[in-house]
Amino acid sequence: MTAKTKHYKSKNEDSLSSVWVDVFLIAIFLFVTIIVDIKHKVSIIDGFKELFSLSPFSALLLLIILHIPYLMVKQVIYNKRTKKIIENGSAFDGKITDTIYVKAFRYSPGPSYDYKYSVRLSDGRTFETEIYYEDFVNRDNIRNCTVYEYNGRCYFTDFH
Repeated sequence: MTAKTKHYKSKNEDSLSSVWVDVFLIAIFLFVTIIVDIKHKVSIIDGFKELFSLSPFSALLLLIILHIPYLMVKQVIYNKRTKKIIENGSAFDGKITDTIYVKAFRYSPGPSYDYKYSVRLSDGRTFETEIYYEDFVNRDNIRNCTVYEYNGRCYFTDFH
C-alpha cells in the first residue's frame, strides 16, 4: 500500500492570498473617505480628489494599489516556471533529511520562524526546498517527497 501524498503550499505559491488583504485595506480607505465626506458635507468627488492628491495617506494608498499587480505578476511568473520544471524536468524521489529554520519577520511576541527542508535525491544530490509557513514535515511525520528538477531548479511536491 502506498502512502497518501499531499501538496503543501510554499510561501511563493501562497503569495496571491495577500491580494485580499490589499483589497480589504483599499475598501476601508474608501469607506472612511466617504464617511468623512458625508460628515463634513463635502462632495464625494472632491473627497476622492483629495484622496488621490500628494499626501502621505495617498502615498500609502498608492503603494497598496501597486502591490496588487506586483503580486499577480509574481504569481504568473512562478506558475510558468513551475509548469516548465514539471513538464521538462526529471522526477526524482527525495528523502527529507533536515529542517532548516528561517527567521521570519512577523509582529508576534518571541521569535517567529518559517521552514525550509533539506532533501536528498535518489541520485545522491541534495537540494533545499522553498520556504514554507508551517513545519508540516515534523507535524505530519513526513519523510519523502517527489522532486522535479530542470536546469538546476527544483519543484517539490507529493509529500508523504
